[in-house]
Amino acid sequence: MNAVLVLAAAAFLQQPALERFSFCKESPGGEYEDQCFELDADGRGVFRFTVSGADPVEAPFAFSTRGLERFRELLRATDNLAEADRYESGRRVANMGTKTIVAEGSWGRREAAFNYSEIEAARELSTFFERMISQEMLVFGLELALEFDRLGVPERLEVIEREADSGRLPDPDRLVPVLERIESASGLVNYAKTMATRLKERLIEAAD
Repeated sequence: MNAVLVLAAAAFLQQPALERFSFCKESPGGEYEDQCFELDADGRGVFRFTVSGADPVEAPFAFSTRGLERFRELLRATDNLAEADRYESGRRVANMGTKTIVAEGSWGRREAAFNYSEIEAARELSTFFERMISQEMLVFGLELALEFDRLGVPERLEVIEREADSGRLPDPDRLVPVLERIESASGLVNYAKTMATRLKERLIEAAD
């Protein structure tokens, strides 16, 4: 191994290593008490939400390859929450719900809790996960409709299509498996299957 490769390998090994990450948003007075992601270094873990007055609902979660790359990019931009204690701006702004972000790794444990931040990297990371929450709730609703309310599937697909139109799907690749289940589902109206196929092809094309 030449000297350049040795130096590159040493630099890679010295990079901070993420072990655990979580993002939670509280919605005081809203339908949900909280909505959270709890992930390992590979972007795998659980998505959990609690409807006010009910038990938490938990579902397995894993980023797609592109989603994981984007997550890691945004976390690196914050230097692994290096300025966590400065995230809250302290400005008098509307209550948008407290966001709590925790990153644990070779640097130790860092936690940020804020309503609004003036730090751009913090806002971008928070916005990414808030949109991930919205996306996962759409997926959860679509899966419920597929099982219990098949006549409602087209309406839910229309909502997802509008979100795609607006660029508000942070990890669209995660939608492909449920769209494929809709395509192959028996007893489902052809219109819903056609919509699922069209949306799937659009998402795949956008990834190329």
